[in-house]
Amino acid sequence: MTEQLMPSTRAGLVMAAVLTIERATVALVAVPATVVPGMVLAFLLLVTFSAAIRSALQRGVRGSCHCFGLSSAPLDSTELVRNGLLLSVCAVGVCADLASSSTAPHPPGVAVSMTVAVVLVVLLIFFDDIAVLGSSGGSPH
Repeated sequence: MTEQLMPSTRAGLVMAAVLTIERATVALVAVPATVVPGMVLAFLLLVTFSAAIRSALQRGVRGSCHCFGLSSAPLDSTELVRNGLLLSVCAVGVCADLASSSTAPHPPGVAVSMTVAVVLVVLLIFFDDIAVLGSSGGSPH
């Protein structure tokens, strides 16, 4: 699908830049002292991805996204909904970090947060399949 979004002469460079920024985002979010910059970077990436998806949809591009695996589903507004949910997670993460105190984390709270995070991640990974099942009653791809 990349070749449908931009000239092939720039596609390799853009993909390498995106991969580098994604890795930097993960590294920033993983370190407590840099969570907020990491979440802001994730937010900006998602806005950029959403703009590219919206542009592709407006131009009738129907390639597969492969954003969360090897789905062969054609590009549609489902990706925009998922990105909107992820943008909300980024915003909540930044607000929660800025509002938190500097005291040590409370273990039961951490356990609940981690459980909720795992459930949300699994739901987001299978978001395309869930959307297909919910919208058509059919089976996923």
